[in-house]
Amino acid sequence: MFTSLRLAFAMFTRIPMGKPEWNERAQRYILCFYPLVGIVVGAITAAWFWLATDIALPNTLRALGLTLIPLAVTGGIHLDGLADTCDALASNAEPERRRAILKDPHAGAFAVIGVVVYLLSYFALTLTLTQLPVGGLPVAIYVGLSHVFSRSGVAATMVLAKPSGEGLGMSFHDSASRATAPIMVAVAVIAVAGAVVLSAGNIVLAAAILMPLLVSAIVHTFAILTAHRKFGGYSGDLAGYQLCLAEIAYLATLVLLFATLFGR
Repeated sequence: MFTSLRLAFAMFTRIPMGKPEWNERAQRYILCFYPLVGIVVGAITAAWFWLATDIALPNTLRALGLTLIPLAVTGGIHLDGLADTCDALASNAEPERRRAILKDPHAGAFAVIGVVVYLLSYFALTLTLTQLPVGGLPVAIYVGLSHVFSRSGVAATMVLAKPSGEGLGMSFHDSASRATAPIMVAVAVIAVAGAVVLSAGNIVLAAAILMPLLVSAIVHTFAILTAHRKFGGYSGDLAGYQLCLAEIAYLATLVLLFATLFGR
């Protein structure tokens, strides 16, 4: 399990983990620790927000940190999947051709557009959150939770969805523990959501957290249906696309809710 933990952070972050041994037994539990990757990313961004607030940085710089620090910690591996999927979806080709585009290392115009739209949307949403008089927990915690919930959904999808063919997605699907991964993902989501509800101490704020969770679940379902209909199955690139969609949907829902509840 410890080797699986090291492998998860070695694959999905830039945090130094040495050279953990890659073997089938350790690979079975890598996805179990994917939500923990989200917790670490969220904690680092929260630490940045508190530091930026303490030294009275402008809201634009706080939001810029919330946008770029996750990319620095993870290496932006999910943006690669977003870019490839945007190119493939824009091709309007058959599933087999779309899968070939996913493997193409070159970035097309729609890949660039997709990444730019994602980054601008993420920055705009986090900037809006920093300007709203949010009650309960600090805004950094709410933003940090997006990293946990999005990765939890992706991990569960990769274990349970039908893979499209060869690649990292199929490797994880075939080797993952079918029982352990969903259980650990569910525990991570319930634990974090429960902590937020208890800390908020406000039924309205509790609902404000549960609503983005519902929206994220809808987005995950949409991504799965898109994978099967457009690509004939799930893959690692589609996981990155799904993660980005879930994050934006979660943040957009938070903005709408908090603007309604606390906006002037």
